[in-house]
Amino acid sequence: MKLKWLFVAGAFAASAQIAQARPLYQFDLDAVRHDMQVQVQPELSFVPATADVVMNVTFTNGGSEPVALTNWFIPGEDFDLPMFDVRRYGAPVEYMGPVIKRGVPTAADLVVLQPGESLSVPIDLSGSYDFSAGGDYTIRYSMRSAHLFGAGHAGVAVLRSPAAEISVESRAYFNPHDVLKAKPGTATCSATQQSTIGQALTAAAQMANDAQSYLAKTRPSATPRYTTWFGSFSQAGWDTAHGHFDKIADAFATKIHVADVDCGCKKSYYA
Repeated sequence: MKLKWLFVAGAFAASAQIAQARPLYQFDLDAVRHDMQVQVQPELSFVPATADVVMNVTFTNGGSEPVALTNWFIPGEDFDLPMFDVRRYGAPVEYMGPVIKRGVPTAADLVVLQPGESLSVPIDLSGSYDFSAGGDYTIRYSMRSAHLFGAGHAGVAVLRSPAAEISVESRAYFNPHDVLKAKPGTATCSATQQSTIGQALTAAAQMANDAQSYLAKTRPSATPRYTTWFGSFSQAGWDTAHGHFDKIADAFATKIHVADVDCGCKKSYYA
C-alpha cells in the first residue's frame, strides 16, 4: 500500500538530509546534452498590487532532432516544483509552493517538440513566490533533473533561461501553506481511504519506533543499516538521526491522526 511508504519515506528523507548524508546518486552534470532552449517574458514590466505576477515561458527545440521534455517541468496550472530562480535585488525569494516526489516518468509524461518547434505557457507566480516586499526582481526558469528529458538518460540535464527583469508593487503577504493547514482532511477521504490511512499510520509508527530503538540500543558505528541510509558514519550524524527519530516516533504517537490527511490530491504523486 503506497500510503504506508509515504510516511516512512518522508521520515527517512528528512533525517538523511539533516544528518548530512551522502547523496544517494552521483551524477555527472555534463552527461546529458540537449538542444532545448527556454525563455521567460513578463506579461507586465510593472505589476501593480492588484495584479498577478504572470510570466510567459517558452520552450524551443533548437536542434535538428525531436526532443522529449517531461511535462512535470513545464509550468502550468498545477505548479508544484520550484522551477524558477526568483531574486529581489539579488537576494533569493522564498518559494512557498509544494515540492512533489514522483516515480520514473513514462511515455505518457513526455511532450515531444520537433526541430524548431516551440511551446509557450503562461504561469502565475504570485501564489508560489513571496512578492510581498515589492521592488525590482529578476526571474529565470531553472531546473536540473535526471528526468528532465524522460527516464532514458544516465545523468542530470540542466535547463536554464536568461533572467527577465520585472518590477512589482508591494502587496499583502500570502502563504499557501496556511490554506492547506485549514483544509479538513477527512472531508476529502472516503471511508476506505480513511481505513487505509489508519493502517498506514500504524505501519509507519511501528517502523519509526523500530528505527528509534535501533539507534538507541546499538553502539554507534558504521553498521550496514546506518550507512545504507546515511552514508559514512560520524558520531554527530548518528546523534542527529537518533534525535530526529525520537521526534518522528513521538509525532506518530501523539500528533498525527487520520483527520490530518487530505485525500483531495488525485495526481500520481507518492510524496
